[in-house]
Amino acid sequence: MQSFFGKSVYKGIVVGPVVVLGKSDSQVRRKKIEDTDLEIKRVEQAGEQAREQLQKLYDKAVKEVGEASAAIFEVHQMMLEDEDYLDAIHNMIQTEKVNAEYAVAVTGDNFSEMFASMDDDYMKARAADVKDISDRLVRNLSGDKEVDLGNMEPAIIVAEDLSPSETVQMDKEKILAFVTVHGSTNSHTAILARMMNIPALIGVSMNLDEIHTGMQAIVDGFHGEVVFEPSEELCDTALQKVAEEKEKQENLERLAAQVLTLARDSIVVNMRFMDVALAGLTPVSKQRIGCVYCDGAHLYYDPVVILKKYQEEPQSIVHMYLHILFHCIFYHGFQYGKTEKAYWDLSADLAAEATVLEMGLHASAMKADRERREKLRILKKNAGGLTAERLYRYFRANPLSEEGLKEWSVLFRIDEHSYWAPKEELTVTGEQWKRISERIKTDLKSFSKDKSNSESLKKNLEEATKEKYDYGAILRRFQVMGEEPCLNEEEFDYIYYTYGLARYGNMPLIEPLEYKELKKVREFVIVLDTSASCKGETVQAFLRKTYSILKEEENFFHKINVHILQCDNEVRSDTKITCDADFEEFLKHGRLKGFGGTDFRPAFSYVDKMVQEGEFENLKGLIYFTDGLGIYPGRMPEYHTIFAFLENDLEEQTQPQVPPWAIKVVLETEKL
Repeated sequence: MQSFFGKSVYKGIVVGPVVVLGKSDSQVRRKKIEDTDLEIKRVEQAGEQAREQLQKLYDKAVKEVGEASAAIFEVHQMMLEDEDYLDAIHNMIQTEKVNAEYAVAVTGDNFSEMFASMDDDYMKARAADVKDISDRLVRNLSGDKEVDLGNMEPAIIVAEDLSPSETVQMDKEKILAFVTVHGSTNSHTAILARMMNIPALIGVSMNLDEIHTGMQAIVDGFHGEVVFEPSEELCDTALQKVAEEKEKQENLERLAAQVLTLARDSIVVNMRFMDVALAGLTPVSKQRIGCVYCDGAHLYYDPVVILKKYQEEPQSIVHMYLHILFHCIFYHGFQYGKTEKAYWDLSADLAAEATVLEMGLHASAMKADRERREKLRILKKNAGGLTAERLYRYFRANPLSEEGLKEWSVLFRIDEHSYWAPKEELTVTGEQWKRISERIKTDLKSFSKDKSNSESLKKNLEEATKEKYDYGAILRRFQVMGEEPCLNEEEFDYIYYTYGLARYGNMPLIEPLEYKELKKVREFVIVLDTSASCKGETVQAFLRKTYSILKEEENFFHKINVHILQCDNEVRSDTKITCDADFEEFLKHGRLKGFGGTDFRPAFSYVDKMVQEGEFENLKGLIYFTDGLGIYPGRMPEYHTIFAFLENDLEEQTQPQVPPWAIKVVLETEKL
């Protein structure tokens, strides 16, 4: 029996088998080289490979221990691009004419020693990070594979020290405890142990040559002690403590579940229309995650986090529950990956918090509410509204400083967003949440008779339930059948082709040019509302978007007949587009004309006249880009008609009612 003491970074007690992780004894050999440029190129290629590996490790760490702890791998990627580090490697290769593996290993040791000698504890802990990066580069250069730590059995991990890469590769469900000779409270091992709520001892003065895989051990985080090959009596005592700790954990689970049930009941009692949303989100206890998050189907929570929140501020649980529900109802998580992450995170939190605060429930009131309300009041005035989409556009146009972004995020962040990316296997999909949002929007009408403070809820529901349009798909409504010269593989005669090659050498025999019947867009009309209420830059954005779709070969014939009309209360100009060059010319040199009142009728009369005069063979449609404020024709034309509006226009005024024979679409500003 051997007993050692160290510094405990998380209290707890476990009994189990030991797995000793030893460092590789292989030495990097110094070799003389001639082609220094080739060695530097090898370092660059190894760096690219390392960046891909680190990105995978980051994604894995985010899912297991959260975004904050996973950030270490983003730091590693930044270190790979550090000029001092790379210059030192390159200089050593060029001046000493040594192989890349040796230059990386020596530079890594030098930088690691430099960090280790610093007075600051945090900087000292970065020595292991530099060593980890250098070891990764050397492995990539030499073609060695990383040790697979994902298939180990449940065990107490014993090592000299553990790199971030090693810890994140382990199956967290099978780690009973960490025991290391080196390390600090700021090391990745210590951070991970705290996040996972497992016992960990660092700075243990033990000789690893005397410790072997398979030994039994007791790790007592309460007293900072590890005992290898304990006596039977000591094991029995420790196992009794383990049972007591397990009972405590079960009590924590039970109490946390009760707290969440009370929060759910409180929401249902005060907001009956939220019952369908609550039913769509199943609470699931998940120990050691250190946060609360939602993936669209489940609300995952760490029991310790819930009970700490409840102990500090009981109303925070109802507040948190509402905040997460509104994320789902407003479709926030399903927009992830389509936006700039930091600003979408903040915008989504602000929209959710604005709604929670406007509901005015006593059961969700928190100490920070006054400060949040004041910031939201000013922001609403500046941004013009508090939907996530509007706030996101505002922050993109008016970026915050790095410090400002952090300050706002800390005040309004309630849950972890890094798990938002929707998965195919979710039981509650984006479409299902959209249906839930529509149901709540309907139920809210009766609720609003008693509660008037629900403006943010209504606005966000409108944003979540409104139709999203694919402009390319809209244009494809105007498709007609036609022929274009191309190789029709279904009808092309390969017999003649191969016979010619065989008979005459390099002279294939082919039939005349093949034509294939295709369905594409050939003719349509774009009408630009150039009245005073339509802004020039908005019209330009619409045209640029249309042009980008026109250039997609699969959508349009090479020879087209498109007319761009400019009209306010009369047709001011007509520009005919027959090819890409015409459109390019119009975008570069075309000038908007008009800026009077708005009357849609002249444009339709003008197009009808062109049809009668034979300008079009088979006109399928007309798109009228406008703000909607004008006089509509009373008669339905013979071609499809679409009135296209920008979402910004519709947020500031009553939505225009187009004639029943026309199609109304709302185009998203970001996509234009």
